[in-house]
Amino acid sequence: MPHGRYLRLFCHWMQNTDGPRVDLDLSVALYSEAWEHIGTCDYTSLRVAGAVHSGDLTSAPPPLGASEFVDLDINALAVAGVRYAVMVVLSYNNVAFTDMAEAFAGLMLRSAPPKRGEVFDALAVEQRFDLTGPGKVTMPFVVDLAEETMRWMDVTARVTGTNHAVHRHHERLALLASALTDSFRAGTRVTLGELARWHAAGRADEVLVRNGEGIGRYRRRADEPVAAFAARLRDPAQGDGPAVPDDAATAGLQLLLRGDLPTPAGADVYALHPAGLNASTVHLLAAADLAAALDAVG
Repeated sequence: MPHGRYLRLFCHWMQNTDGPRVDLDLSVALYSEAWEHIGTCDYTSLRVAGAVHSGDLTSAPPPLGASEFVDLDINALAVAGVRYAVMVVLSYNNVAFTDMAEAFAGLMLRSAPPKRGEVFDALAVEQRFDLTGPGKVTMPFVVDLAEETMRWMDVTARVTGTNHAVHRHHERLALLASALTDSFRAGTRVTLGELARWHAAGRADEVLVRNGEGIGRYRRRADEPVAAFAARLRDPAQGDGPAVPDDAATAGLQLLLRGDLPTPAGADVYALHPAGLNASTVHLLAAADLAAALDAVG
């Protein structure tokens, strides 16, 4: 994640006009480096060291629905010994996400103290995702406050009954989140960056790779196999000289962390953070599109 002091987690939902009342709860479980439970910020505990909940809403009638927020102060959490923050959205009264008119959640990154600025700032949104499916409890991601990274988990927990609360499940959440975090660190999971290199190596003769502030240019060599070209794209020392951002203006396929490079009209573009892209002039790809199109890569 980009460097910033405050994170604002959000959850919005709306129940069906002729459906049951829906009470979603946005919660955050806080853990130490050793995955010891330090605290929980949810409807049972609206304020803990470094975390503040906006308050508990128990229904979301149309047309406005309801929203909940949790503000995390990274500096204050570090002082309290917190390393990991696990976001959880649960259906208190056991209504499945698929039985709601709409439901989504996400993460904003803010530099100003939480009491300043708009409650919901679309420009500050780092990730936004729909809550779908038959589940009633979801663990979307875990934030590593020390490394300033967010790891996507997308785990749906099975629960029964009603009156759900995170503090009743904190041991299970720690087990799931720590296991998935270890899996990410072991390098056993294919990253979107690796997927992007496979596409670039299989579909292009010239590739631009952005590493930090610099951009390297890679040209396919005569008779160079796709696998060898993909491996070379990982090594800045094996490039064919530097490039500049304007060079990207000719790239018909762009796979980006952030949509902040010049983009030709009609280009296929995937961006983890697409805020700077115009969907009316480029073809925006989803991560699922990249995986589905692998069979077209030589």
